[in-house]
Amino acid sequence: MVIDGRESNGKRAFLLICGLFAVVAPAWGLRFAFADFSFWNIIPWIIIGGAWMVGGAFIGGAVAGEGLHWTFQGGKARLERSSWFGVRIEELVAADVRDVTIDKVVWDSRPDTYRAVVVLKSGERLSTPDRTRASAEALAVEIKCRLGLA
Repeated sequence: MVIDGRESNGKRAFLLICGLFAVVAPAWGLRFAFADFSFWNIIPWIIIGGAWMVGGAFIGGAVAGEGLHWTFQGGKARLERSSWFGVRIEELVAADVRDVTIDKVVWDSRPDTYRAVVVLKSGERLSTPDRTRASAEALAVEIKCRLGLA
């Protein structure tokens, strides 16, 4: 069984471009605020700072955000964590797992989704991609069976 939670390079590139735009556009448009510091220049600095925080989050997500690819075989789960910084590979066995649960993801603009979550004894939580409640519950049962927890 394979669960692919990786993001495409196209989506990462789109997030990077959006983040760079959010950083550069306000700074260029409000560049007069860099000329001198006065009381009235505080407002453009606040706008630029807010834009840089949003843009920085987009850039960070694009560059450092990890995708998780699960491969189950022989009572083990091989986890491949990939980002633009590289790939890390780990193996999980039943002894590493504390519990397998279901998390609800509440959305404003669409129906709620659910994730199967593997809770490790170290406290780390590994989530699968969003899906329906029935599908997430079936996946949780499948993960337990594949790791020999059920």
